[in-house]
Amino acid sequence: MNLDVLMKIKPFTRKLNFQTVIFIAVLLILTGESNLGWGQTNGDYQTRASGNWNSNTTWQVRSGGSWVNCSAGDYPGASSGAGTVSITNNRNVTITANVPNSIGSLTIPVGTNISSITFSGTNSLTVTNATTISSNSNGDYKRIIVNAGNFSTGTLVLNSTGNTQDAYIQISTGTVTVDGNISLNSTNLRTYILFTGAGTLFVGGNMSGGGITSTINGGNNAPTSGTVNYNGSSVQDVGSYTYYNLTISGGNTKSIQGTTSVSNILDIQQGDLNINGNTLNLAGPVTRGGLGTGTITGSATSNLNITGSGAFDDFFFTNVNESLQDLTLDRVGANINLNSDLTLAGSLALTNGIITATGKTISLTSTAMVVVHIFFRLEPQPVVLIGLLFHQYQVLLQQKYLSPAQELQPEMQLLTLPFQ
Repeated sequence: MNLDVLMKIKPFTRKLNFQTVIFIAVLLILTGESNLGWGQTNGDYQTRASGNWNSNTTWQVRSGGSWVNCSAGDYPGASSGAGTVSITNNRNVTITANVPNSIGSLTIPVGTNISSITFSGTNSLTVTNATTISSNSNGDYKRIIVNAGNFSTGTLVLNSTGNTQDAYIQISTGTVTVDGNISLNSTNLRTYILFTGAGTLFVGGNMSGGGITSTINGGNNAPTSGTVNYNGSSVQDVGSYTYYNLTISGGNTKSIQGTTSVSNILDIQQGDLNINGNTLNLAGPVTRGGLGTGTITGSATSNLNITGSGAFDDFFFTNVNESLQDLTLDRVGANINLNSDLTLAGSLALTNGIITATGKTISLTSTAMVVVHIFFRLEPQPVVLIGLLFHQYQVLLQQKYLSPAQELQPEMQLLTLPFQ
């Protein structure tokens, strides 16, 4: 704290109670009017006007314990050693060229007006440590609009303290890379990732809270574009969201944390996607790009629902003998090839599509049942049972083989077969 300022304040504060002094101090900090230097260190930067990131007229730098206007050629990242960079209230900054050096941390703090960073073209910015965006007043936005740019940061935190204050990241065709965790600390209406194009969000840690959407102002609507790639080399938590494209890479186990849906492509490039006792909904194909070694792990409490239309191809489970609670297949035009034996503890619901289990065993526990939404007929040759391609003596139903002599007359009906 500046000693001269302290000496001027001290006689006045003698007439005030403690709560009043604290209120004045907090008010100065929140309004950005305090120049007492709390929390700032030499090498930090703050905006003094809206403008280009790469222009000195946009910035002040902390030097000798005071804020001074940047000299020609100076801006955050122009040279190495930049500390915390703050986009103060009602300042909007555009990145018009690649920022050549990384900055320490980035913050867009609270305030009563819109504050933002916008990437122009394919330019890039790298933040070594945390990026924090906080919104606390009605009807304003605190945001980073990446567009086609490239933004990298150590961690990402989005905060909102009310019903009409949005803190968000917007991605068009560019990339956002977060080496660590992403924390969206409010509802999906207030803190969210907004995809407006085919861009990618790389997540190196865990992701939780808020939402993923393609709807302006956030909300429950599922994204209609964009890819989220969990690419960490350590164990990761996969957030419970609806994804447009979801990619698993980097190896190790990625465990979903609640009901998770993928409306387009699930690409399991490397590592193990663990359903983790939750429900995984797939409306698009499953692919194995990259190294092509990724797998999916179930359990007796995990559910898998396959819907939509079109080809689905092979389904690669992690274990030679995999387990699920419920498996639902309602996918027009799908032919799913199992690469593992499968045990179901709940139900097998078949409406559309074919499961090919050549050389594999599908077992149902004593409490499991098959629900078929049309007629079937068993014959000596391999036949299609609505969803299942039965090869004689290869598909085991609760330790009992279905005999070719067994026959149900073709009827349009909903048929439920429990196996006792």
